[in-house]
Formats: sequence, structure tokens, C-alpha cells
Amino acid sequence: MNLVPILYENEEIYVINKPAGLAVQGGQGVAHSLDEEFAKQVGQKVYLVHRLDKDTYGLMIVAKSPAAASKWTKLIGSKVAVKEYIAVCAGTLKQKKGVI
Repeated sequence: MNLVPILYENEEIYVINKPAGLAVQGGQGVAHSLDEEFAKQVGQKVYLVHRLDKDTYGLMIVAKSPAAASKWTKLIGSKVAVKEYIAVCAGTLKQKKGVI
């Protein structure tokens, strides 16, 4: 398993670049998951703040404590922090821009 890139870290959180193909949480039929593998990588239990689909890669916030996870989950849920997604598509689209 390759290391998950850490792009930012402070006393509360890591901001990581989750690779495509890695499930965020373990479960039935999941051999490797971000929550388990990243915890091994950093040597401590980590707490998910939000999720990305297995086949999606991109930035994620992972907390270092339950209190930090609660704080950052509320920030994202309150719309203080804005999540923005960019999709790469094959083919020709009718419009150059749009909102999903």
C-alpha cells in the first residue's frame, strides 16, 4: 500500500489527497481502507470528517481526535467551509459550465 500524501497538518487535522480506488471506511469485502491504512501510516487513530467515494480521488480532512472531528464536521455541515468538486469528463459536453 502506498503512502497517502499529507498536504497540510496542524494540531487538530490532516488534509490528505485520497487516492482513487481506496475505500474511506472498512467493511465487508474491503481489504484496505483509508481509516485503517492512514492510521497505520501516522501511528495514531484517526477520525473521518467527511467521505469520498472509493473511485474518487481528492482532498479530505481527517481529524486527530473525536473533538476535532466534531468541530470540523460541524464546520463543513454549516457551510462555513465550502466543498467544490471538479470533474474530468471524456467526450463533448453541451455546456462549458454547470452546477450539479
